Amino acid sequence: MTFRKKFQTDNHSTKPTTVRLTILKWSRKHSKNGRNRKAIRVGKKNKNKMKKTLTLLAICLSIFISKNLSAQTQSVEYEYTGTIGNNSVKVTFLELEQMYNWLQGYYLYTKYNKKIEFRGEEDVFDGKEKLTESVDGKNTGYFIFYDLDYSKTKIIGKWYTMDGSKSYDVVLNKVN
Repeated sequence: MTFRKKFQTDNHSTKPTTVRLTILKWSRKHSKNGRNRKAIRVGKKNKNKMKKTLTLLAICLSIFISKNLSAQTQSVEYEYTGTIGNNSVKVTFLELEQMYNWLQGYYLYTKYNKKIEFRGEEDVFDGKEKLTESVDGKNTGYFIFYDLDYSKTKIIGKWYTMDGSKSYDVVLNKVN
């Protein structure tokens, strides 16, 4: 199909310009392979442009993400050993430089040697830190620490089940 349209040009000429607009129509009758050859050719050009644009976008996005991730992964580790109730544990606190008041880390029972991750926020108003632990994506318990200060050689707190039915004393000593 072809349409013709007359319009006045921007250069103030009095002679109207004719523009020919061609609309490509997919037709199985007019070509051997069942498609309009011109439409396929135009499609390939657009497809190549799209590939280049998407590749450039992917490169820019990966650079942006890698810069943000590298900024967030800078952390300081503080290692402690101690007990939760009667069980011996090793605890590592991670202090992320980019995350103010955000605490995270992991601990493991010495006899099981399986990491259990925890994370939480410092409550600025009462100085209490609640760190919720999770195993396989499920919250299983939480720690409460008052005055969690990594410069201290001894940290004391409590561990609770999620429903609060059980609690154990937590005593941690800093590893040199």
